[in-house]
Amino acid sequence: MLHPITIEAAGGEYMDSVVIVEWAVKPGERVAAGDTVVVVETAKAATEVPAPHDGYLVETFFEPGQEAPVGALLGNIGETPDAAGSGAAAPAAATSEAVP
Repeated sequence: MLHPITIEAAGGEYMDSVVIVEWAVKPGERVAAGDTVVVVETAKAATEVPAPHDGYLVETFFEPGQEAPVGALLGNIGETPDAAGSGAAAPAAATSEAVP
């Protein structure tokens, strides 16, 4: 089972997109629920996005410096380090194109 990593809002700001600053963990590394997995930036601030579940970071869909639409699937946490692609595909919104 995969647990999605998404961003809906950052610091109460209204926004259409965020920029990926850095992934705090690498694919295959273990995370605990609440650990920071990715840092994103808006026009006003950087925000740490916590892991929604214990497991392993198995997939990332955006690289540092890329813009991601709010609500896009940023990555997945799986039960095992090799769970990538087991039952969930990246949605169309998870592309590397910039959002105006």
